Amino acid sequence: MRQVKVRLQLAGTSFAALEDDAALAGTPRLTEERRLYFDTAGGALAAAGAGLCICQRAGRSVQVLELPGSNREWPVPGPWPVLEPGGPLLALLGEGARDLGLTGIATLGRREWPVAQGDATLELALVEGTLGLADRRVAIRDCEITLTAGPVAELFALAGRLAEAAPLRLSVVTVAQRGRMLAEPVPRSVKAAEAALTPAMTVAEAFRRIALSCLTQFRLNEDLVLALRSEEALHQARVALRRLRSAFTVFKPVLGAETGTDLREGLRWLAQELGQARDLDVLVRRAPPGPLLARLTAEREAAYDTVAHVLGSRRARLLALDLVEWLDHGDWRADPATRSLREMPAPEFAGLALSRFRRKVRKDGKDLVSLPDEQRHELRKDAKKLRYAADFFAPLFQAKALRRKRKRFMDALESLQDSLGALNDLAAGPEVLDRLGLLDLSGAGALVEGGDRAPLLKAAAEAHDRLAGTRRYWPRPGPRD
Repeated sequence: MRQVKVRLQLAGTSFAALEDDAALAGTPRLTEERRLYFDTAGGALAAAGAGLCICQRAGRSVQVLELPGSNREWPVPGPWPVLEPGGPLLALLGEGARDLGLTGIATLGRREWPVAQGDATLELALVEGTLGLADRRVAIRDCEITLTAGPVAELFALAGRLAEAAPLRLSVVTVAQRGRMLAEPVPRSVKAAEAALTPAMTVAEAFRRIALSCLTQFRLNEDLVLALRSEEALHQARVALRRLRSAFTVFKPVLGAETGTDLREGLRWLAQELGQARDLDVLVRRAPPGPLLARLTAEREAAYDTVAHVLGSRRARLLALDLVEWLDHGDWRADPATRSLREMPAPEFAGLALSRFRRKVRKDGKDLVSLPDEQRHELRKDAKKLRYAADFFAPLFQAKALRRKRKRFMDALESLQDSLGALNDLAAGPEVLDRLGLLDLSGAGALVEGGDRAPLLKAAAEAHDRLAGTRRYWPRPGPRD
């Protein structure tokens, strides 16, 4: 059986809240270790989803190469990586392996317990220490749970129980990746990374990778929101949630109408909870100096307090765990009614999905200038779904002959999104001010009027016409497109 591991990060400073849990009964096995992490200057290992460290424990040095889905370990004589001819490290990096450099040093203490829960056998480890590089340091407080035998549901049940007792959040980065991040300036936000899709992949695996990519983007920005109250990070956290919700919509024929409904509702709730702070960010940027700006700034701070409370809530923290469990082990993977779609080649499904959303945007955007605000807002959401679907499936259409077609299509789609977004900001501003009781303050009128809608409507209509006339870059999936 393949081992399944979940890593949780502690938001607090002590694991004391976990000490009464039955999983921590008995005397733990104690180990102290020093880990030296390595990568190339260009981050080749990180880009490959791999990690390399020398683990020093009890006078021994072991070289650990972490690969997607497996680890390789072998003893080495000292604190520097050994490049064995024909070995896995040279096979992965080639001549680039000679460019390896130190990216971080971790000093860690581990307390480990064997756990028998239901029909499962697990290992629980609490890891505490520091990770440093030059003059930068970060505290490490991780909870690692590994399933060695039995049903995976028991692993997530234990993880959920511990997360209820202490402020634990799903970790989407390893200690090695955190070391790599120490070598770079602290970002204000993290944009979406391309999911690692290949043309040979099934639809089920493509959805899993896309959803995990969205979750990773959210968690990285969530940490930045909590640490920095960064406007950019909040925006990207909401982008990640929209992308994830859009993935559920794009893959709805594969997932079925009923499966994952609690997850979808949870994601919708979380996106709504972050929305008010984002609306206030937009208004604070536009408001002139004076009483209105002062009130909006105060409301923004209160909204960020609410965001911090929501992100720290049990519901938000468990949502990520539930999603990871469902993606790998949910009932959608065993539904006989959708088996043929799950096993379909990803490029074929991508063509069908892109054509479906393209048709909807083309149809619903006709006579765009005359559309009511509500319908224009729905068109904006449909355009976002088309954009996200195109981004999701981009790795499947990388042939040189398609690149120019794809660029023309994406440029036209981006122009439509920009115009519809500007119109949405004009429509949303008065609603936010009215909800806060600020419409009567000096300067509110300028925000409500916000600018001339006519040129924005004209630009949106022209962008829609340009998109409607742009040829698809994906293969024709059927006679309807």
